[in-house]
Amino acid sequence: MKTVMMTAAVLSAGLAGFAQIASAQTFSDATGQYQVGIGRNGELYDYATGVGLRNPAGSDYIAPGTPRDSWGITSSVGSAFADQSFTGTANITGTVFTPGTNSGTAVSTTTLGLTVTHAYNFFAPNILSVQQTVTNTSNTAISGIVFRRNVDLDVPPTAFNENTFGPLGTNTSVVGASYNGFENASPATAFTSSCLLGCNQVGDLGAGIDLGLGTIDAGQSKTFAYYYGINMPGQTLDLLFTQAQGLGLSYLIGVQSSENGLYPSLGAGSGFLGVSNIGTVAGTVPEPASWAMMIVGIGAAGGALRRRRSVKVSYA
Repeated sequence: MKTVMMTAAVLSAGLAGFAQIASAQTFSDATGQYQVGIGRNGELYDYATGVGLRNPAGSDYIAPGTPRDSWGITSSVGSAFADQSFTGTANITGTVFTPGTNSGTAVSTTTLGLTVTHAYNFFAPNILSVQQTVTNTSNTAISGIVFRRNVDLDVPPTAFNENTFGPLGTNTSVVGASYNGFENASPATAFTSSCLLGCNQVGDLGAGIDLGLGTIDAGQSKTFAYYYGINMPGQTLDLLFTQAQGLGLSYLIGVQSSENGLYPSLGAGSGFLGVSNIGTVAGTVPEPASWAMMIVGIGAAGGALRRRRSVKVSYA
């Protein structure tokens, strides 16, 4: 078992600061049914509570086995990443977590002159939004910036044997995508299991997306968002895709249970990793009372989505 040490910068904040960070890393959506746990540097999964991304039935889509979610950033001045469960952390001097109501914000300082802000909230009861802001705190422009999130989704009922399919939608800033949940946390290393041009694979899989940010001038920022979705009861991958697209999400890598084989065959469980365009986040979150009506509409729309989709990928 890997032991991850807390950085000196975080320790220097004192015991009071540590207590706040340690006790505020798990929260639920507004309905109180879905939960997320945040790691010490902004990864998903809280070791204190054992929560990664959990549904009302108690199934966790990150916690089983080695609970792995990571983020990383690379640039002309080097790379930094947070990967508490797998490879450890590099070039992050500290992260400060601030809890909110059904939300939280983590600000990670790196040695690159780049600060990464992660703002977490449930965009829908079953969809977590991570709004990312990368700020150049140095005195010069930093170029060649790429941001990555990579997650091992263990989708029930076939955890450790999923089917990853994608991509669905387009995003001109996406420079890499993967069906492997254990890629290198740093985008300086290219994905080994590319899904950029299409994938339809079965195994112990997950999803990863690289977003190219280009150059950020001194004192400037760029904002974008990643989205983690898991199925509501009875919601197949098609229905989950339909829900996400209805909320304005435009680029998705889907992960489903594989008891029925490769997509377009559908499993009982489903999830996805998605990303927004740079400078945007998806649309307004519906009120909780609206979800019952929306779920009814998703059923009809999902059937139409399957009928009109023409993309067919035949990977072994």
